[in-house]
Amino acid sequence: MLAAACCLVALGIGIYVDTVTSPPRQLNYPDQYVADVSTDISALAASTDTVVADSLFFSILHKIDFERNQQKYDDTARDRLVTLFVDRYVPGFIRDCNRSFNASVWHRADHRRMLARIDDLMAITVDSGRTKAVGERVDSLNGIRTVINHYNEALQVAASTTFRSVAQANNTIQRAYEFAGEYPLSNCTELVSSLREVDNKLNQSHYAYLEAKVRSLENRKNQLIGSNGYDRFEYGFHNSFTNNVYRPTIAAIDEYMNNTRYSSHRDVSHLRARCNNANTAVRSYYQDLSGEY
Repeated sequence: MLAAACCLVALGIGIYVDTVTSPPRQLNYPDQYVADVSTDISALAASTDTVVADSLFFSILHKIDFERNQQKYDDTARDRLVTLFVDRYVPGFIRDCNRSFNASVWHRADHRRMLARIDDLMAITVDSGRTKAVGERVDSLNGIRTVINHYNEALQVAASTTFRSVAQANNTIQRAYEFAGEYPLSNCTELVSSLREVDNKLNQSHYAYLEAKVRSLENRKNQLIGSNGYDRFEYGFHNSFTNNVYRPTIAAIDEYMNNTRYSSHRDVSHLRARCNNANTAVRSYYQDLSGEY
């Protein structure tokens, strides 16, 4: 009995000593670091402050790769954290972008931030750099890029209000109406208003172009009539004024009326009358002049 009691006491002391001196067996350092990063990722996903979110974005990515380089965990755990990071961050980022696109006022600074963040996300890889971490969400991210690219193109169209040719004017007007009706660009009130003004502004510019051509025609008429017959052979007998100045100007007026996509057209009857009067004056002048010889 005494021997048995001694054995039990010795066993108890051994168990006690082992329990006190041995480290906790359930503590797993890789899991500890993974859990710590996971907590940071959750904080990023929950953040509504852009500045805080931007700071967390880069600090978390740096932390993941730094701790992997310090061998706190292996490549598998690193890829798992990166995938978790992307899965938690990207949906909120896409929602924020769509929220901006649904607003009536757009800011180019927001667009620059979006594009920079998309570049950052596209650069994140797993599987030793062989696979983009965004996975199937690449289409959604590229969709955001497309919206911003179309917005920038629409701004250029809205600013293209100087007439250069009928083909240019028609194409610009068509693109302006297309962009004004394109979702989500149609949410931006300032852009849509500018696009709807393209038709009228190009029309005004085109009309000013025609007025300039008619003034040029009249100036040429005045030069010829005031030449005292110096150019009579060139302009009188060969009808050069009619063929090279008058007819092209009339053709430009006709093109304005018949071949353009403007929603309305200015009255050009007085422009035609000025051209006709100038042409008649030149022809009469040279006919009279030629009768003197």
